[in-house]
Amino acid sequence: MTSLNKSFGNLQKVNLKLNRFIFCCLLLLNTSTLHAKNSLEELIIWKISDELKLPAEAEKKFSETLRLFNNKKNETSQIIDGQINVLKKIENEKERQIWLDRYRKSLVDYNSLVINEHDEIKKILGNHKFVKYLELKSDLNSRIKNLMLSKDAPVSPGDKKNSNLDSNKK
Repeated sequence: MTSLNKSFGNLQKVNLKLNRFIFCCLLLLNTSTLHAKNSLEELIIWKISDELKLPAEAEKKFSETLRLFNNKKNETSQIIDGQINVLKKIENEKERQIWLDRYRKSLVDYNSLVINEHDEIKKILGNHKFVKYLELKSDLNSRIKNLMLSKDAPVSPGDKKNSNLDSNKK
């Protein structure tokens, strides 16, 4: 077997493992519980740590940092969602402007968190592993989105999975 064939075979095995991993993550998502969300987060952190082959100390620091920023981003996201819900109901122009300013500040806060997360993870991993981390994160996010949008993706009961997508295609 040539070196190229062997490499391709290894790549196929990794792809299959990654697809199985993502499928398991999606199954966890469908339970719609905080526990499942935390489990998904833990699986993703584990997968990235494993792929990066981090030593125990770096893995601990990496996972704690990711969890911290994920929690902060989630809290800020909930604030943003709440502000959008308030904005939809406001009819007074002066009050609308006040809430739009609050909304903008929340967006700035969220983006600051993303930048700070970037800087902290880069410090922990170093440039070489940080680039690999970005590749892995991007790949996982794309695969999860693709699986969630596919018609064959498992759906929780009562979920209107493709109703908006299907109505837009007509």
